[in-house]
Amino acid sequence: MFLIPADVFSDGAANMRARLIGIYTILVIANLLAWAWALVAFHAHPVLLGTAFLAYTFGLRHAVDADHIAAIDNVTRKLMQSGKRPVAVGFFFALGHSTIVVLASLGVAAATVALQSRFAAFKDVGGLIGTSVSAFFLLPWRSPTSPYSRVSTAPSAGCGTAAPMSRRISSSSWRSVACLPGCSARSSVS
Repeated sequence: MFLIPADVFSDGAANMRARLIGIYTILVIANLLAWAWALVAFHAHPVLLGTAFLAYTFGLRHAVDADHIAAIDNVTRKLMQSGKRPVAVGFFFALGHSTIVVLASLGVAAATVALQSRFAAFKDVGGLIGTSVSAFFLLPWRSPTSPYSRVSTAPSAGCGTAAPMSRRISSSSWRSVACLPGCSARSSVS
């Protein structure tokens, strides 16, 4: 009943249950080893451990994207029409996909390390351009005439404190914010 790895990944119809158990065993052991490594590597840096967990959960979410499901389903259907039992199609898709992602990440990291000293002068210019582009797209949203600025964060005129949220919500614009109860100041903006 013991399967060697070549039997676990074969696509024949024989011994399906043992092959499924073998693949799940490999997956569980690989995940446990990855998390053991993460705990050892990041034991002094809990933020990195949290980041690793977040990346892991994003990876799990990414695994069920429609394009991945469609690709695996396509190959599975084709192999089943050929009379095979493609139990490991998803495993090999995930292995290939993660290999490409890891290689691309290593390429970006290597390029960053190699080019970091060459582009020190561009850091300031890049920071200025990035901030300018963000401001260009975000500032119009805070314009008084923008349809997205229905809630004011401005203090009431003359009161010195912001109005409660229920008074800051306006149906026309941020200019019609009322003063707090008991405040005698009147808004000069109407």
